[in-house]
Amino acid sequence: MNRLKKAAVKIAVSCVGLWFIWQVISILPPIKNIQFPGGSGLSIDRVLETFFLTLIALALWFQSKNLAAELEAVFSKFPVLRLFWEDTRLFVVLFFFYRAYIDFLPLALGTGASFFSWCFFLILAFPIARIAWHGYHNLDLISDAATWTRLQNAVRLCAKCGSLNQAEAAYCRRCGAALTGGAPEKITRCVCGADVPACDSFCAKCGRPPIAGDPAVPAPPPKTINLTCPNCSAGISPGNQFCAKCGAKI
Repeated sequence: MNRLKKAAVKIAVSCVGLWFIWQVISILPPIKNIQFPGGSGLSIDRVLETFFLTLIALALWFQSKNLAAELEAVFSKFPVLRLFWEDTRLFVVLFFFYRAYIDFLPLALGTGASFFSWCFFLILAFPIARIAWHGYHNLDLISDAATWTRLQNAVRLCAKCGSLNQAEAAYCRRCGAALTGGAPEKITRCVCGADVPACDSFCAKCGRPPIAGDPAVPAPPPKTINLTCPNCSAGISPGNQFCAKCGAKI
């Protein structure tokens, strides 16, 4: 498993694990029945929910940095993806904090729950607006299929540690191992003798769909054009306008 997958799995395991522990604790009967004094309406169950949601938000915030570090080779080639990543990361973490403290902060600040919800909604609207803004101004880039083809060709995977590197890098940025070249392009030898790349649907020489021939048969040599001087019959190199022997104009 490469480093990118490990970073993604680590985030998923941390969040799902914390959520599972919270759910197991919350189903215990005494937890739901214990209320805080003072008529606040808060219970131990709500405190535990806040605690675990805070841990999930912190896990997402810090571990997503590790995932972003593994995607640095991609972000350096396509900066717009970095903007989308940072805005989405900020929105998710803020949402978890909002869900965690929606009952506590209004009491601590002495404000109503509706006022606090509207304030936090305006805060959450900021990363959403940035995502919409960047998406609108980069719509052509995102919707172009060639962009994703260039994205695949812009990175190389280290065979030793599984890190992503820029395509032009000679050594891995993580472990320093030499990066092997990409897979050679598959070429079909058409029966007419021409080489047809795998991405082409028709042979450039005969115009037919490429019909695989015998790959052991070498391609025919390029045709040579023999030019001679009309005055002295001396050989002339292609592109010459005068004969090198008699000086006659070709």
